[in-house]
Amino acid sequence: PTANTLKRTAIEVAPKLTKRARSISNSSLMPDVSTKLKSKEILSEIHEQLQSKASKQRATILTKYLRVVEYGEGDILMGVKVPDVRTISKSLGFLSYSILKELIQSKYHEERLLAVINIVTKFKNTQDPADLMEIFRFFIEQMRVGVNNWDLVDSSASQIVGDFLKDKPDIKKLWLYEKLA
Repeated sequence: PTANTLKRTAIEVAPKLTKRARSISNSSLMPDVSTKLKSKEILSEIHEQLQSKASKQRATILTKYLRVVEYGEGDILMGVKVPDVRTISKSLGFLSYSILKELIQSKYHEERLLAVINIVTKFKNTQDPADLMEIFRFFIEQMRVGVNNWDLVDSSASQIVGDFLKDKPDIKKLWLYEKLA
């Protein structure tokens, strides 16, 4: 391969997002008012559910365990147990990309964890190659924004990035080249 070929990113090689995914992903472009209100209500409900399981004592312990000062500077921990976050995520079903995007950008660690868990669940329950590509692309985009701590990476990277790339050597090669260059 030529140098120009190697410079192309895996995302350029991968199929483009569907119209539906683009509209969800780019929801900031002229969002529907009712959708925006509904999203705020859902986000508020998620925050309330997580807050109801929060523990200040556990948050203090988690701050040290997760090394928030080193890795996730600025993170606010609620002190919610991971099984409780999983239960809340499961009760919500698959969230829209716009809601997941908001959660991943949250200052609350557990909201980002819930988003990551939801994305992993969505990926594991999807069979359609185009949908898998959509989820992969969304995750890679959002990973740079809010997947900022080792536990979030451990909860998702092997299950989304690893599983997606394992049988796609061309995309994997370009993606790894981009990361190492």
